[in-house]
Amino acid sequence: MSDYWFLAIDSSANILYQKTVGGMQTDALHTMSFTSSNSILLAGSSTSPVSGEKTLAPFGTEDLWFVHAAISVGVEENSASNAYKVYPNPTNNNVYIQNEKSENIKMELYDVTGRLILETENIKKSTLTEINLSLINKGYYVLRLTDSENVTTSYKLIKQ
Repeated sequence: MSDYWFLAIDSSANILYQKTVGGMQTDALHTMSFTSSNSILLAGSSTSPVSGEKTLAPFGTEDLWFVHAAISVGVEENSASNAYKVYPNPTNNNVYIQNEKSENIKMELYDVTGRLILETENIKKSTLTEINLSLINKGYYVLRLTDSENVTTSYKLIKQ
């Protein structure tokens, strides 16, 4: 027996969310995709009868099985501060960061698995910094700005 198992981790490999879905037989995950509503679409195959999360009887020996998972992994946008402006969002190629808070800030861009994709240091106060995202894949990212006092502000960023 096997089920779909999916999880979200942070940059330190701490599990933020995890879930298994499946029935009493073999359920094999083949692909997953993030939707525009911050949920996950899982696609795979199943040999399970109605059991567990599987609610329809099989139509053959092995069926295609789609699972729509609406989850929240705690990527909380902390944009109450007007110290930074990050735009445009969504973006196609470039994002601009306006720093009005601290002498120097550090920018980190993480993908949905918590992997660091891009890092820039010393974004100076009262400057507009252009970040080129043309070489990264379309998807959802977390942009973190950290000031000289180690206060971090996070933004959800969509690359189209």
